[in-house]
Amino acid sequence: MLDQCAAQSKADIFNFVAGLRKQRNLMVQSQVDNLCFHLISSISRFFLQEQYVFIYKALAEWHLFGYTDMDVEQLKEHYQELLEPANRDRSSSFTNAVKLVTRPDAAPTTGMEVEFRRLERTLETPAKCSFAAKEDNVMKNRFDSAVPYDRNRIVLRASIGYADTTYINASSLKVSSSRLFCRF
Repeated sequence: MLDQCAAQSKADIFNFVAGLRKQRNLMVQSQVDNLCFHLISSISRFFLQEQYVFIYKALAEWHLFGYTDMDVEQLKEHYQELLEPANRDRSSSFTNAVKLVTRPDAAPTTGMEVEFRRLERTLETPAKCSFAAKEDNVMKNRFDSAVPYDRNRIVLRASIGYADTTYINASSLKVSSSRLFCRF
């Protein structure tokens, strides 16, 4: 797939995955497909869509950041390069990131800073924490920096006669097909 992107400057993910499936049946599949092949429904289509989204995001990450894998033997040398002052003329692995991320008035001091700026760039939309920021709920947060996202907060049952009592500073997390509850 990466070869196709480099050669043709485009990615035909659907046809690429279709070709993979011809070579090996169900190469890109869902958990539902594994459990009950005859129960393909909107749920399995959701998981399949989720895998396609993953492929698109992986390609976008490769396009933005390049090839970022390295052997263990290269890690020590790469780490030493990151500690050196960042130079726009260097031909190291983070030169392109310097050009993409830095402002003309503020160049990063080291390659490590460049890498951290790269990490700040994301393909995800920022998660909202609007319930935690409500005036009635601010006092329920132990730390301002540790609040649940709206999409995975635990919603308490409302109490009659009280203002918004559905908020608790806790998140519901999905891990290995089970749900865990974390309280901050």
